[in-house]
Amino acid sequence: MVEEKQRISQSQQPYPYYPDDEIDLSDLFGVLWRRKMIIILTTICITALALIFCLISTKKYLISAQITPGVTNYNNKGDPIRLMTTNDLKGWFDKEAYLAVLKGIMNEEELRRVKIDASAPQGSNVASLEFYWPDKKNGEKILSTVIASLGSISSARLEKTLGLSRSTIDQAIKIRRNNLKHLEIEEQRLEREIQLKKA
Repeated sequence: MVEEKQRISQSQQPYPYYPDDEIDLSDLFGVLWRRKMIIILTTICITALALIFCLISTKKYLISAQITPGVTNYNNKGDPIRLMTTNDLKGWFDKEAYLAVLKGIMNEEELRRVKIDASAPQGSNVASLEFYWPDKKNGEKILSTVIASLGSISSARLEKTLGLSRSTIDQAIKIRRNNLKHLEIEEQRLEREIQLKKA
């Protein structure tokens, strides 16, 4: 009868019971205590390597700005002067045209290290500029100089930098729209011919 009760109680348990299935924490702590010197030495070595790396490596700060290039300046009457879009601005930075602005204030070695990235999501009116520089104040000065120079870029200089003039782009768009209209007219004519032949 006792054996039958044990079988019933064991079958009701979700997991089988093993008498030696116990964790003895004192054994685990004993192993850690015996290996304490290895643990301490490993921790000290890793900490020392991290400290050496931090002392040797050059700090670099992320210098960033967000600008809206739609209005770059105002004339004497207070009217906005619009010279570029975010795509124009991105193209200007991708071609590293900003280096010409910085040549007067930086030496050749510093100029080689300057790489300003510009990003503008499709259809956005805001462009993000960022680059890394070891001296935060100097980096901010570099970026503000470049941004200030954007207001003084003339249309002719911008067209030269980008390689295309606005009038060339507008003319290409006008030609594409004309071609599209001609295709639509041709499509309508062919549909009428098909309907006449079916009738």
